Amino acid sequence: MGILLLPLLVLGIHLNIHRHRYFAWQERVYSTGPWAGPSVWAGEDGGFYLVSREDGSGGCKVTAYLETGAGWEELRAVTSEGVRTLFLRDGEGDSVYTGEFDVRGDVMTLESLEDADGREVMGETELAKLPDAPITQAGE
Repeated sequence: MGILLLPLLVLGIHLNIHRHRYFAWQERVYSTGPWAGPSVWAGEDGGFYLVSREDGSGGCKVTAYLETGAGWEELRAVTSEGVRTLFLRDGEGDSVYTGEFDVRGDVMTLESLEDADGREVMGETELAKLPDAPITQAGE
């Protein structure tokens, strides 16, 4: 009987370790990343920015500015609990671009950015938090 329960015990331990790692990652993202407070994050080539503004309810609204062949696109940047995906949404709320990301200190690494059809529009890029960037509240 004990031998039959051993795989379940190992699986439970594995899932618990994974859950704790994810919560630590999520805490780091929300405490140091664009959602932590008003800030500007700039891509290394100057074609991608994230601008965080207070939303009036204790959080931050993050707006992405992405330079494309048609000019600059303004999109809402969001992430959901349980995933390491950055969603860039249009005014209708549809995901226009997605990409896996991580935040370490004042650097956000985006593994790649894909459009809704799965085509890569940007390879791996780093966004650095700009020091002392002037930010106003969302909607101003």
